[in-house]
Amino acid sequence: SIGFHDDIILARWVRTFIGNTENLPSTVDKQRVKKSVQHWYGEYYLPNDVYACEPKFDVIEYARTHNGIDFKEDFWLRKGFIIVNFDIRTVKNKDFENPVLSYRDTPNCNMWQIEGNSTVKDGFDLKAPENTIEFKLEFGDIVFYRADEKASDDYEVMGTH
Repeated sequence: SIGFHDDIILARWVRTFIGNTENLPSTVDKQRVKKSVQHWYGEYYLPNDVYACEPKFDVIEYARTHNGIDFKEDFWLRKGFIIVNFDIRTVKNKDFENPVLSYRDTPNCNMWQIEGNSTVKDGFDLKAPENTIEFKLEFGDIVFYRADEKASDDYEVMGTH
């Protein structure tokens, strides 16, 4: 994978062909069937320290008018979830402006809808399981991060002796 948090490119070197070629008629091209189903590999993560605020809040203007920021300001959101939305597209010959396939912007179908991606999701708060949360989602919302946790919370430093 290459790219940044808002634009990731998975090149052909991070895929495998996994189409089922068992019990095919002799007239069917096995290589074409194998290539018809692909598994793509990549990673996505947010930086360890993320500061989120309400949409459209102008952090730059706030910093300009308040002599900078020290990340202790009241406008930083410390609870809730950061939901990451993906727009998956297939391109050929590096023509990113004209995708060959798209999960969302295609005249024939919306693959998010076809594959069962819902726009409402009931979840629960692992820290307070009695609290049910209803998420109103957009097609492509698939990764949820807790705003009050960070990646390093999942790791422990231990010695060998």
